[in-house]
Amino acid sequence: MPALGKLDYCIPGPNPNWQANATAAGQTIIGNQTTAEGLNYWSGVENSLTTEYNQRVDALYGPSSPMQSATLPDGSDNPAYLEMSQQGLALTSNIPGYADQVDQAQTDTQGILGQTKSDITALDAIKDKVNAIIVAAQKRRDVERAQNGLPAMKQTCLDDEKVTYIVNGVKE
Repeated sequence: MPALGKLDYCIPGPNPNWQANATAAGQTIIGNQTTAEGLNYWSGVENSLTTEYNQRVDALYGPSSPMQSATLPDGSDNPAYLEMSQQGLALTSNIPGYADQVDQAQTDTQGILGQTKSDITALDAIKDKVNAIIVAAQKRRDVERAQNGLPAMKQTCLDDEKVTYIVNGVKE
């Protein structure tokens, strides 16, 4: 995102956030009006300015602007053509949308992390129960081995029988 923002300022034309910023400023002015006349006047001004600016910006910098075409309608070279403008426009045209996508991705990630932590807690409880079952089975086996005159199992063997899992390459 920072690289796209920097690129935006290298490409002729307004910052893609101009419309959101202009709308917010217009809404502030409109919200501060105390008379119906003031409200009507500034609402009209905001609409007119936004419409006119949109038309002028599109004409100069939008997809059909002179900088987007290498040739003029008569087939001659277009002196206003800016080769990188097509790629730049494609990259920067949705910067406000990228911000929304990042916000949504962060929200989604938080939800996934919360669910993952909950799942890990549930799995840890199951692991603890399985280990208790294994320890009880080991004790029964030790008694049976002793009754049959066999030596006790080595502790390392008993430890290896416990349920384990790997976290970052480390056995837990």
